[in-house]
Amino acid sequence: AIADGLTDLLGSVKGIRRLSVSGMEQCREVLEELHPEDFENCFLEMYACSGGCVAGPSFQMKKGHYLADVLAVKNAAFGKDFHREQGDYELPGFELRKNFGYCSAQEQEEVSEEEIKDALAEMGKFSPKDELNCGACGYNTCREKAIAIIQNKAEVAMCIPYMRAKQESYSNKVFNAMPGLLVTVDYNLKIIQMNEAASKLFNMPKKRRLIGKPVSEIMDDYSLASILAFERNLMQDEIYLEDQKCYLDRVMTNDKENKMILCIMKDITKERKHKDQIHNAQIEAARMADKLVEEQLKIVQQIAGLLGETAADTKVAVEKLKNTILLESEEENEKK
Repeated sequence: AIADGLTDLLGSVKGIRRLSVSGMEQCREVLEELHPEDFENCFLEMYACSGGCVAGPSFQMKKGHYLADVLAVKNAAFGKDFHREQGDYELPGFELRKNFGYCSAQEQEEVSEEEIKDALAEMGKFSPKDELNCGACGYNTCREKAIAIIQNKAEVAMCIPYMRAKQESYSNKVFNAMPGLLVTVDYNLKIIQMNEAASKLFNMPKKRRLIGKPVSEIMDDYSLASILAFERNLMQDEIYLEDQKCYLDRVMTNDKENKMILCIMKDITKERKHKDQIHNAQIEAARMADKLVEEQLKIVQQIAGLLGETAADTKVAVEKLKNTILLESEEENEKK
């Protein structure tokens, strides 16, 4: 984990010389001048990071203390007294030898400029401004990497910017291919990204560039602000867009790690209009039912009135008939 760490542990070995280098530049220089006849019986310890792994990316991210970290590693390896004397000892009986064939620059296959351009294009590099070497592949320049690809000493996938761009391109294709409306906003409620479906909907009235603009310019941002204010992870609501004359169902997710909100929307205008039509039909049916009941009550009342008048006339007629019959009976009795 530290420069000279392996040579410290190895101690002195008969017939073996020990060398240690750290840092990309030092390693590259040593490898360029490395010849078997000059370095016979030599144990070479090499670290890409200057100072060893303890000074690598993790160390830089944590902003630790190099000396304290080195001491901690040595204490863990040797104990607190790591200055103990080490006697000579023979290497164990394992076959540790590995031969590497040496190929000089003159023996390497010559490549043409056209081949280099093709290899660079395969890595997504079409102009000098694309050849900003990051060093992640281990080559000094992108052209050296292209030559290595032609000579089958490297692969296109070793180019991290190319693989990252390829991944982003794939992600964008998936993002844009989604049929739903997707809009991402940062914590300042400004638009970061929109897929094609959202761009077509929101850009249609005014044909303007919306990336970087406040999301309030295209839709209501009250719920988005509520997510931030109350630190919610998920919210759902329904909004109406006056310019587009449409209803949207929104699901908003708070991505705290990337400090942005993903808004997934669905156009529910047809469903909403159908629902409104059903609701209006129900209201109309209820109104018609009320009207029918009212008219039926009027008819019942009219029938009841007619029946009342008929019953009264019948009662009078029956009374007259009864009195006539009784009168006739009395007259007959008097004659007898």
